[in-house]
Amino acid sequence: MIKLKFELNFHLPVVEDITFISGFPDFATFKYRFIETSRVTNIQGFEDIPSTTILIEYFPEMPEKGNLSDPRSAFANCFIFLNNFIDVYRFVNGLEQIKNFTILDLPPYIIMNIDGADVLYTLPQFFELVSKPETSTEMVDKALSQLNLWKLHQPLEVIDKFLSKAIHHIYNEEYVFAIIELQTSFESYIRLCQHIILEKEGASEEDIEKSMMFPLKNTIEQYLAKGLNENLKIGSNEIMTKWYNTLYKNRNHIVHSGLSYITGDEVYSSYDAYQVAVNYLSDLMVREKLITPEKKVNITSLNKNIQKGYDEDTIIEILKSKGIASFLEDQT
Repeated sequence: MIKLKFELNFHLPVVEDITFISGFPDFATFKYRFIETSRVTNIQGFEDIPSTTILIEYFPEMPEKGNLSDPRSAFANCFIFLNNFIDVYRFVNGLEQIKNFTILDLPPYIIMNIDGADVLYTLPQFFELVSKPETSTEMVDKALSQLNLWKLHQPLEVIDKFLSKAIHHIYNEEYVFAIIELQTSFESYIRLCQHIILEKEGASEEDIEKSMMFPLKNTIEQYLAKGLNENLKIGSNEIMTKWYNTLYKNRNHIVHSGLSYITGDEVYSSYDAYQVAVNYLSDLMVREKLITPEKKVNITSLNKNIQKGYDEDTIIEILKSKGIASFLEDQT
């Protein structure tokens, strides 16, 4: 048996000091108790801000699933289970304001009691606390430049943003969300390659738009394979088969089969498959002279994501007319 305590930094509206017992499919039983506590703050004179502590007794049941009694597995399993509880508690009680918690909402470490012995489990944010990253104005400049690129070209935004969110979810051990967002980013990357290939072949914008509705697997095995002069068939191409058997299948199991638990090994295998496949396809795009040797896309060939026909200069003039001229001039 493993005992551990989650000290949330926010209030979960539950009855105080009630004990529940719940099973979790395939591997464990949880006995958990909610305790209402308070934390002191000086914000505008408020002192006692309610928060919630959750005490867990965790009983692993299926050793063949791996060593579920080690601190990392115990933490991850309890973390996933409690967020599942918050999901259902919010849903059935109409409490839309309740948020899920992440690793960043917890203290830097948790003390677990494993079979009577205390074990200190250090969470990832502890290392952020003791080693802050260097910052500079160049970091802001890079972000603003990329933000401007995203504003103009939506396909690039979707690829980058969902990849970034996936990595963030992996960091927070929210593996199900990471899988969904990794696959969203990958599919957007495939559609970008498809767009570039069709644009080079002289296809009309209407035909390109219609092609974006083709099934993903067919797009890769037929349209991309033809445009890149490469066999991309699942089952014979090792790289694309790896992507299909890890990331693609995990995502489909979540969306279509109701899979609600992804292990760390599964998410990292999916992430590796994503990176290898994207690098491989980018190399093929370079080989066929569809992108630059630096793997840069010629963005002038992409549709601009601009509403009402406004271009960038027009937008800037409108913002200046609203009294933001001095700020804009400072940024140029």
